[in-house]
Amino acid sequence: MPPTRIIVVGSGLYGLAFAETYMKIDPTASLTILEADPHLGGTWSTERVYPTLLAQQPCGSYEIPGYPLTEVNEISSNMGTYGNFIPGTFLSIYLINFAKKTGLYDKIIFNTRVSGIEKIGTVEDPHGWKIFVHGGKKDNGLDEPDYVCDKLVLAVGNTSTEQVPSIPSEELFTGIKIHSKYFGRELPHLTAPEIHTVTVYGGGKSALDTIHALVQAGKKVHWVIRPDETTPGLPFYANGVTLGINTLPFMSTRDKSIFIPNPEDTQSGVYNFLHSGKSWLGSWIFKKYWSFLGNLVLSRMNYTRSENGKKLIPQIKPEDGLIFWTNCTPAVLTSPEVIDWIHNGEHITVHRAEITAYSSANTITLATYPPSSTSPTHAPLTTDAIVFCTGYKHSTNLFLAPSLRLSLGFPAPLTSVPPEDAALWTPLTTSAHEHISAKFPYLKTPPTSTRIMPARDTPWRLYRHTIPLEYLRHQDRSFASVGTVQVLNTGIMTAINALWASAWLTGGYDPLESHRNGTASEVDVAMDLLYAKVAEESIWPSRRYLNHGIKGDAWMQELFFIFDAFLKDLGVNPQRKSTWLAHRFGAHYPSDYAKIVDEYLALKRAT
Repeated sequence: MPPTRIIVVGSGLYGLAFAETYMKIDPTASLTILEADPHLGGTWSTERVYPTLLAQQPCGSYEIPGYPLTEVNEISSNMGTYGNFIPGTFLSIYLINFAKKTGLYDKIIFNTRVSGIEKIGTVEDPHGWKIFVHGGKKDNGLDEPDYVCDKLVLAVGNTSTEQVPSIPSEELFTGIKIHSKYFGRELPHLTAPEIHTVTVYGGGKSALDTIHALVQAGKKVHWVIRPDETTPGLPFYANGVTLGINTLPFMSTRDKSIFIPNPEDTQSGVYNFLHSGKSWLGSWIFKKYWSFLGNLVLSRMNYTRSENGKKLIPQIKPEDGLIFWTNCTPAVLTSPEVIDWIHNGEHITVHRAEITAYSSANTITLATYPPSSTSPTHAPLTTDAIVFCTGYKHSTNLFLAPSLRLSLGFPAPLTSVPPEDAALWTPLTTSAHEHISAKFPYLKTPPTSTRIMPARDTPWRLYRHTIPLEYLRHQDRSFASVGTVQVLNTGIMTAINALWASAWLTGGYDPLESHRNGTASEVDVAMDLLYAKVAEESIWPSRRYLNHGIKGDAWMQELFFIFDAFLKDLGVNPQRKSTWLAHRFGAHYPSDYAKIVDEYLALKRAT
């Protein structure tokens, strides 16, 4: 029997972790990784990192289990500053070394950007996938694919395809214009002597990192952020260290999960006391907890200290659940001195406005958005360069047709949804909204201080955030997606997602196994329940995280619910600590999950 041909699209953290796990489970497979860029690593590729860039995670929290970052790089565990953060340059080296050590490096085909994907056969009778690439056979007049595979895994991540706003009169501006994705590559040009002033557009962590590097290089910075807290929006800036420890491990403990609503828990005592709305005392404690946490995490900012600081005050107040709602992607302060620079105002000026036009070779026009009779006026800004820290869009939009996106459970424009799809999902979604509102009353009334943007795309609709529902029904094990779900602890999620996807693709797990020997109607009934479950999970991010959840599959604080569900599916023990106390109150790291693949394989051998 010929080896299984499997292609992974993307060689970032998720793509590499999946490939390594899959080859452990099926070492006979013929695996290829297609990478659009000239370097592996995604966010942490060689051309995207720069000397001052720090990851939001501390040493030990952002690595592939079984391959410690400190061991591979032969550096000390106190590598970073402030919260023991990991320098981006070290992560880049780590991923390269990991790929070489595991034999994956030679399986990567660089500079290979996918332009199209077509399924061969149907979900009832699958025969693999055709993959087309830019500059490939199709672009040269041949009606044939560049690659054919039995199984396809998309690991394109959430930071692959840059999103740049369309601004009128672009041809007038002669200065440097780049997206933050290319900041590392363009840093020598941006810090050249002839560059005096740079405008940074957007409010996320990439903006803070960009500003930090520019000010260190002696540049003046105009920081322009839209005032409505949507894209390019303003997150809250969290302390890198909370109560003496790094904020990520502080939040990565199970004791805090009792204050996080779980859509799969509507029966327990914790649910009835804190989340059901039945207990006034429980509701009061719940709100006080999130108010305290919000004030604790934001204490470093001291927003009212300066005019610049006042312009950065999030619209949702701590007492209204700023940390709970996480309306925009949070930004952890990896270099706290930048906050002092912002308050000082010597090198940084904050503008709450929108760039509306380029007006000359080095001038841009600002306006308050949305406009009103009380909107402040803004003088044109003179700038030598603009860095767009305006986020990313779904990479799959570039190579998946809307109909294929819908069949795979990927986001697709609402305008492209056919009537039969709308007829299927509309009642399921309506019922899911009603169920969430009834079971979690707090989610019925999000803060009125922030504007919720309308959804343009359908939500993610994947079972376990990994496989399409109809592929599950028909046991089409030819496709999986990894890295779609967003949680606080990416290092752990990477390993668990890789194992779950590999188990599905290799036939080691079937959620419908207990129903397969029954009648067809029994499978249909089970699938109806899964459709309802996925419908609820697809809207949970938007109900829980507002604008952040509308943009992506955000389950930031529900990390342990996700981890445990994936592992229980496979029969792997989710308790990764040696004692109950450590399990409940200790911070969890990727190293705690280093043996999950071995445990899964042992279970398979035993059965």
